[in-house]
Parts: sequence; C-alpha cells; structure tokens
Amino acid sequence: MVLSQNQTIILFLAIYLSTKLTVSASFANGEDYEELCHEREKEALLSFKQDLIDPSNRLLSWVAKEDCCKWAGIVCNNVTGHVTELRLSNAGNHDDRTPLKGKLNPSLLSLKHLSYLDLSNNDFAGIQIPSFIGSLVGLRYLNFTETGFSGMIPHQLGNLSSLRHLGLRSLDGFIYARNLRWISGLYSLEHLDMSGVNLGEVSDWFLTFNKLSSLSELRLSFCGLDYIQRPSSVNFTSLSVLDLSFNRFEYSLLNWIFNLTSLFHLDLNRNSFIGPFPNISWSSTSLRSLDVSNNYLNSTIPDSLYGSSLENLNLGKIPSAVGNLCSLEAIFMAGVVSEVHFANLTNLNRFFASGNALILRVDQDWIPPFRLVFLELGSWKLGPLFPMWLHSQIDLISIDLSNTGISDAIPGWFWNLSSQFMKMNLSHNQLFGEIPRLLNVSRESRIYLGFNNLTGLLPRISSTITVMDLSNNFFSGELSGLLCHPIYGVQSSLNVLLLGANLL
Repeated sequence: MVLSQNQTIILFLAIYLSTKLTVSASFANGEDYEELCHEREKEALLSFKQDLIDPSNRLLSWVAKEDCCKWAGIVCNNVTGHVTELRLSNAGNHDDRTPLKGKLNPSLLSLKHLSYLDLSNNDFAGIQIPSFIGSLVGLRYLNFTETGFSGMIPHQLGNLSSLRHLGLRSLDGFIYARNLRWISGLYSLEHLDMSGVNLGEVSDWFLTFNKLSSLSELRLSFCGLDYIQRPSSVNFTSLSVLDLSFNRFEYSLLNWIFNLTSLFHLDLNRNSFIGPFPNISWSSTSLRSLDVSNNYLNSTIPDSLYGSSLENLNLGKIPSAVGNLCSLEAIFMAGVVSEVHFANLTNLNRFFASGNALILRVDQDWIPPFRLVFLELGSWKLGPLFPMWLHSQIDLISIDLSNTGISDAIPGWFWNLSSQFMKMNLSHNQLFGEIPRLLNVSRESRIYLGFNNLTGLLPRISSTITVMDLSNNFFSGELSGLLCHPIYGVQSSLNVLLLGANLL
C-alpha cells in the first residue's frame, strides 16, 4: 500500500504522540529512567563533598540516588551528560553560616570536561590553593575570589592555557606571589583580578602581564606595588579596564598608560602619583571612567581633556574647569564648589560627595543644568536656607542632605518630590516646623529625619516605608495615628521605627 503525503504525516504524528505518552506513563508509574550523569563523575563529586564542611546544607541535593546533573551548583552537557560547570559561589550571601569550608579533594580531576569552577566567597581559611587545580586543563573560568586561601599561589596554575577568566582577589592579604612567570602560560586570559594578592616582591610584574595580549581587564588594587618597569612596547591592545588603586606608586603619571587606545576604565586612586596631568590627545582615547583622587597631582586640567568623552571622573579636589567636561554623568568631589563647577554638566545624574566638609556656594535661584537621580551631600555646608535648586530635580529617588547646617522649614514642594524616594536622609540638621500628616511613598523607602527641631503630630505613613527615624525632635501626641492606620489598609513593611527623645 502506498501512503499519500498527508497520510504519512498523520502516521508519523501518531507514532510520536504514542512514544511521548509511553514515556510519560513510565514516569507516572515510577519506572526508572536513564540518568544523564556519569557514575564516575558522580562518585568524584561525592568524594569532593565529603571533604567540605557545609553548615547550611547547601549541598543537600548531592545524594547518590539522584542524577548529579540535577544537583545544586552542577551543570552538565545536555547531550553527553558530562559535568562541565561547578558553581558553588557564596557571593551575595552575607550570612556567616553559609560559606563552604574544609578542603578541596583532588577527586575533581575525574571531571575531565570541567570548564567552569567558581568557589568564590567561601571560607577555606588556612589552606593553600591546591596545586592539582593546575591539572584541570579544560578550565576556561576559575574564580577563587575571597575564598580565604593563604600562602603562595602555585605555579601549576600556569598550565591552564585555555583559561579566559581568573579571579584570585583576596583583600585579607594572605595570598602572595614571589614571581609571576607562570602567568605567561595563560595566553588566552581575558579577565584577571589579583586585588589584595601581595606582589611586593615581584619587580617585573608589568612586563609579565604585558605578554598577555588578549587581556581586557586587569585589577591589581591593594597589591603592594611601587614600581612599574617601563616596557619597550605595550601589547595591551585589548585592555579596557586597569585598576592600580591603593598601591604605592610615587612618580609622575605615565603617559603611555593613557595612550592605551582601548582603555575604558582607569583607576589610580590612593597612590602617591605627582605632577601634572599627561599632555596627550584625550579626544583620541576611549576613556569613560577615570579616578586619580588621593594622589599629589596639581589641579590644572589640560585643555585637551575638555573634548574627551569622560562620563565618570574622580579628581579629588576639583578645579573650576571641570564644568567644561560636558559628557560627565557621575562625579565624586572634594573641595570648595560653586555654580561654575557644574556649568556644562548636562548629563550628570549621580552626585556622590558625602563625608566631606565642603561648601556649596550657589545663588538661591540657581537652576542646575542637570537632573539628578542620586544625590549624596552629607556633611556639606548647604545651610542655613533649604536648597531651592532641588525644586528642579524631579527625577530624584535617593537623597542625603544629613548634617548640612540647614536651619529652615522643609518646603511643600519637597514633600511632593519625596513620594518617589527610595531613601531620604535629612537628619542632623536644624529643620523646624511640621511635616505632612500623610507621608505617602510609592516605593520601598527609608526616611531619616532624626536630630532636628520638627514639631507637631506624628504622621500616617505608607506601607512601603521600611525604616522611619523621627527620633530627637519635638513630636507630640499619640502613637496610634502612626502605627494603627496604614495607608490603603495594606500591611506595613516597617522594620525599624525610631521615636526616642520626643514629647510623646
């Protein structure tokens, strides 16, 4: 019998659906199915688990009767079933009970197809990075960031020629290297973070890293570096991020660093660099973020910097000419500040400068050229009048004007702005008068009004407010209005309420 094309298609679908139903039925009846995981790799992982201390049972799913490809932190190849990734980072978890501890079992060497190993932010305190890690030659990603390891970095890591990402950041300073010759074997490396690794005994560190032509990110903050051996040629043709902050360099800024045409982010903060800015063609660079604060540079900005595309700049004490950097979106400042500093900063949306006893000298009717989203001016000298220029900042979602010497009433227009705030800190001023009877905020918010001279009854607050500090004022009346009448009848999210030292 010869089937037509339509009949053939119908027959194929019938067979396919029958097969699917049979498989589904077998699962429903509890019949076994073939595991994706390889038995030898499962045994290797179970041996690895035995040497770990897991106080919060993060590896609870690691049991022999389950497919290891379904275990927490394990990624397998969907076709071959081989374990390819081990993701056991504790990043983002601030609970001291959750980091894995113990030691690393060399059973990992049985994972012949492992390309990704992330043990960052765990706590392997007191042990050295195992040398056998250098035998996992298939690794392309290795992250030992903040793992508590100590001792000298094993030279065997230089065998990982396929490695693209290496994270060894250790801000406790217990990891060190006496030479970095091994790193020249990592010729595929693109991202390297050795922040906090003691490299004080390595004099040729820069010449070594200069051999890594594929490197796009190099982070070496807190490494005890004090000398850069100038290379005859620079091979960093792909370098976009260079962080040399918190070291001990004591000479002029190096022009050739700024001539790296691919460099996007440069951080030289907290060194002892001296002298002027490099006299280079800034418009030809790719720099968008530059931090040279906390050095000993003079305050003259070269004219060529005005035509640059910088978006984030931290210079420490700011010369007035910074107002010509019209591409800036974020600025971190120290020094005396006036309107001229902001003259052309039309793209500025984040202004972080808290913790400095600075003076802002602007006219009361000044209208800034920017519209901020984040503003932090804690401890500036802004008072005694409430800063009227905030009236134009309708995009604000976070503001800190604490301890700024304001001795004034909070204007009504400011309370209208506050409905969109995630954080509002006006504490430690001399603010007086009453606040609105209804504080309605549309998003989760923290409000700090403590240590002022505010009076009147306590307000009703919206259920979105999580922290409310009204302490050390002159509020009076009953607490019921604040606590018993949530707006819209929704259960309150309030976690912290401070009312001490009032007239309640």
